[in-house]
Order: sequence, then C-alpha cells, then structure tokens
Amino acid sequence: MQVTAIIPARYASTRLPGKPLALIGDKTMLQWVYEAAKDCTLIQRVIIATDDERILNHAKQFNAEAYLTKSDHQSGTDRIAELVEKLQIKGYIINVQGDQPFLDPDHLHRLISFTIKKQYPISTLYYQKTTDENNPNRVKLVINHQNKVLYFSRSSIPSIQKEKQHLIKTGSPSIQIKQKIHIGIYMLSAEILPELCKLPPSFLEKTERLEQLRWMENGYDIYAFESDQPGLSVDTKEDLEEANKMLKLNPEKSR
Repeated sequence: MQVTAIIPARYASTRLPGKPLALIGDKTMLQWVYEAAKDCTLIQRVIIATDDERILNHAKQFNAEAYLTKSDHQSGTDRIAELVEKLQIKGYIINVQGDQPFLDPDHLHRLISFTIKKQYPISTLYYQKTTDENNPNRVKLVINHQNKVLYFSRSSIPSIQKEKQHLIKTGSPSIQIKQKIHIGIYMLSAEILPELCKLPPSFLEKTERLEQLRWMENGYDIYAFESDQPGLSVDTKEDLEEANKMLKLNPEKSR
C-alpha cells in the first residue's frame, strides 16, 4: 500500500508568523519535520505543500520535494487535496503538521501499521497527560473501546464533577484523570480527500475551531492510536523557546 506524507506549510501563521522557517538549533522547524517523516521506512514519499515562495526555496535547499499551492486554502487538508489531485497520488496520505519538530518516526511507523491492519479510513494519534487540561492550544479527545473518537475539544473532557475535584487536588489514588491530548497527525485514504473538502463548515467545527469535527458531524469515523510520548506542537513564541530548551537538554535529538 502506497503511503505518502504531505506537510502543509503556511507562512502566515496567526500566532507565530513564518513558523515553518523558525530556527530550532541549527535547523528550521520545517526541516526537522521533513527529516522525521523521511526516517519512517513505511513512508514511500514525503512532500511539502506551501503557499509561499520563501518556504518553497528553503525546502529546495535541503533537497525536499516541494510544491507551491494556492494561497486561499482554508485548511491544511484543502492544501493537501490540491496536491493529491495534481500529482494523482493514490493509497494513504499522512497529513504531517509542520509544527511538530520532534516527531518520532517510530510513531508514524506504528500509526501506519495500525491503520492499514484495521483498514481505517481516518486515523490519528494521542498521548495521555494529567496537565494541560485548561490549555486551549492542546486539543483533547475521548474514544470508545474500539478506538473510535467520540469527540474533540479545546476544553477539558470528560468534565470533572465538583465532588471529585478535591480528590484530584489531594492526589487520591482512587481517581487518576488523564487527558487524552491530540497529536495533530492524520492518516487517511486518498479516495476520501475530495469528499472531505466538499463538506461545508459545520456548527461544531466553528464552535471549537477544529476542522475534524466537520468530518465527524458528516458521519466520517476517526480512530485514534495512543503514542507513548507527547508531541510538542509549536504554536507560539513560548512554544518555540521551549523547543530550543528541549533540544539543548536532549542533544541526541540532533541528526
């Protein structure tokens, strides 16, 4: 089964303009993400899809396959769909977010194996954490016993009832609430991409500002696989500073 990773890289990020070109150590964030995807042996092709000449030219400097796409796309999914149609790509597509510099290639490997084995149309990753429940930049999710996602939210889910809160604060072993934190990587069949892009924005999507809720409201199932390590998503200047600190503390991350 052909697996292609596509990294949508937009220059005009609201919270951190020029984010793909931000330096972490001696490499840009985009190069970190690209090299991580290339290190996954189950991915046959890695492509960068951008709306900006500066990103395109930079990608060529480290010999990445990159293409310029339209500038008016509303989402990374739309940008990827344009490229999939233009290049006639088949099989599975992995939407690799360009803001996850320390992406573990092994996680991609496991996600691909998990998805193909189960023949899921759309799948993603999450990790569990006891903090970040009040951080709207960390998207949460809940799943059922078959790994199907029931809901995504920027708020804490499930809601913790007031009578249980004091037990959590005092560290009671009887209640251990761990949030499932979404890692924004999607693997999906190339066949359904055009269908997803034709869907109009939905109520829940606009409420939470989460595109994947549009798919779910229209009956598309998403399955989630647990990662054993968190994925650092760089959304703000503070996140970028944290990424550089992490690299200094873990120089083995350098390739």
